[in-house]
Amino acid sequence: MIDGKFLATMGVRMIRTDRHEAMLLVFASLIVGVLPFNVFITVTYGEGSHYVSSTAIGEALVKRGHNVTYLISNAYEYRARHPVHSKLFRYEIFNHSVPVEKVYRRTREIAAFAFQADFNTDIILSPSKWLMPLVWDCRAALSDKALMGRLRDAKFDITIVDLTWGCSILLNAYVGTPTVFYNPLASQYFVAELAGAPFMPAIIPEGLSGTPQRMNFWQRLKSLVINILGKYFIMEYFVGIANPLRHEFGIMEEQTMAEFLEKSVLTLTNSDPVIDLVAPMPPSVIEVGGLLTRPANKLTRELDDFMNGAGDEGVIVFSLGTYVKAMPQRYNDLFASVFARLPQKVVWQLPDGTPTKLTDNIKTMEWLPQNDLLGHPQTRLFMYQGGNNGLYEALYHGVPIVVLPVFSDQLSVAARVTEKGMGVSLSIHSITAESLEAAITTVTQNSTYMKTAKRLSAIYRDRPQSPADRAAFWVEHVMKYGGKHLRSPVKDLNFVQLYLIDVYAFLFTCLLLFIVIFYYTCKLTYRCCKLTCRRVIGSKPKQD
Repeated sequence: MIDGKFLATMGVRMIRTDRHEAMLLVFASLIVGVLPFNVFITVTYGEGSHYVSSTAIGEALVKRGHNVTYLISNAYEYRARHPVHSKLFRYEIFNHSVPVEKVYRRTREIAAFAFQADFNTDIILSPSKWLMPLVWDCRAALSDKALMGRLRDAKFDITIVDLTWGCSILLNAYVGTPTVFYNPLASQYFVAELAGAPFMPAIIPEGLSGTPQRMNFWQRLKSLVINILGKYFIMEYFVGIANPLRHEFGIMEEQTMAEFLEKSVLTLTNSDPVIDLVAPMPPSVIEVGGLLTRPANKLTRELDDFMNGAGDEGVIVFSLGTYVKAMPQRYNDLFASVFARLPQKVVWQLPDGTPTKLTDNIKTMEWLPQNDLLGHPQTRLFMYQGGNNGLYEALYHGVPIVVLPVFSDQLSVAARVTEKGMGVSLSIHSITAESLEAAITTVTQNSTYMKTAKRLSAIYRDRPQSPADRAAFWVEHVMKYGGKHLRSPVKDLNFVQLYLIDVYAFLFTCLLLFIVIFYYTCKLTYRCCKLTCRRVIGSKPKQD
C-alpha cells in the first residue's frame, strides 16, 4: 500500500484528490516514466475559445499523470463546477474589481462595436479604451494576497501563458517558473518570432491584416507596414498593462518586458500548415492547430431527426462562436430572410428571446453542439464568424465554409479559407441578402469546395498524434529536460546581424573600394601610357 509519506518522498503534491486518486496518478506517472509535475495555466478569465481550447492541453497533461491548476475569474467560476474538469483540474479564482455584470457587458460592447466599426483599427488607435479594464482586473488579482500566496506556495514546475491576456505574464513572473507560451489565435507569427523565428514579412502577413500568404507588391508593402506597427502595438499592449503594476507589486523590476518574453522555453501555437501559414519555425515552436478536434458524438433524437429530414440538400450550420453571441437585429432579419429561400435546412445559434421571423427549415438553438453537427453526414456548409477553433473543426470533418469575419484574427481565418480553396468570405459591414445568398449557393453548388475540404481533412488527419497529445508531450519534455537544446540561435543575434546587414555593408564597401582602386589604377595606367607614348614619339629622329 502506498501511504502519504511515500507520496511525499516521491514529490507528489495532491491537489483536490483523495487517496485513491493520488495513487492512480502515481501509477500513471510510473507508466509514462516521469513523476507528476505541477502545471499552472492562466488563460484569460476562463471563458471563450481561448480557455476551452487550452483545456484540451490540460486534459492531455492529466492523462500523462500531471497536476493542472487553472486561474479563472469569479465571472466564470462556474467552470470550476464542470462535471469533468472539476475532477481533473484544480481551480484558483480571482475576483474582478467590478461587478460580474459589468464584465459580461464589456464582452457584449466589444461585439456590438465590431459590427459598427473596424475594431482592429480602433484598438490600435485607441488602446487605452480597451486595455484599462484589463489593467484593473490584473491589479485585482495581484492584490489578493491570499491567492498570490497559494500560487507561490504551490511550487509549480511550469506555467502555460496565454499571451492575449497580458496579466498572465506578471503572474508567471510572480510564481517564478519556466514559461510556455500558448497562442490560441490564427496566424499570429509574432509569437513564433519571440521564440526565435525570423522576421519575414514577404511571406508572413501580420495576423490581423487579412492578407493572403502569396502577396503582390502592394500586399507585401502593406504586410511590412502592418508588421512593424503591429509589433509596436503588441509591445505597447504588454508594457501598457505591465508598467503600472510592475513597480506597484515588485514584479519584473530588473528586466524589460521584451527580455522576459524572450525567455520562454516552449511555444504552442494553434496553427497547422494544412490550413494556416506555411512558415519557418524553430524547434521550440510546436504547431498544435485543432486542439478541440475529435470524432462527432451522437446528436439528441430531436436534433438528429431534424438533420436527417433535410434530404439530399442537407443542412447549413450557422454559429457566431463564444465571443460574438448576438448580432444587431437588422442582421438577424437579413439572415432569416435568406435562409427562408434556401433549399437546405439551417441550424442557427441564436440566443433565446431574439425576435426574428423564422420559417420551418430553420432551427435555432442558444448553444450548438458544433463539432457533432459538423461531423453529421447531412452537413453541407459551415457558416460562422471565423474563430480559429471552428476552422479546425470544419477542417477535421471536411466541411466547406462561408466566413463572416467580425474582428481580431477572424480576418486572417477568412484569408486562409479563401486562399486554400475551402470556402469564401464576406465582409460583415457590406453584406447584403443578395451577396449572402450568392456565397451560400456558390459553395453548396460548386463541388470543388467540398472536394477541397475533404482532401485537406484527409491530409490533416494523417498524423501519429492528436494536437493535444503533441502539446502535452512537449510540455512534459521541457519540464524534464528544460528548453535550452531547443533554443533558436536567432535569439543571440540582433536585426543587423541576423539579416547580414553588416556583412552586406562590408561587402559593398569592399566592392566600392575595389571599384575606386580599379578606376584610379586604370586612370593612372592610362596617364603613364600616354606619357610614355609622348616620350617615345618625341625621342624619334626626324627624317628628311
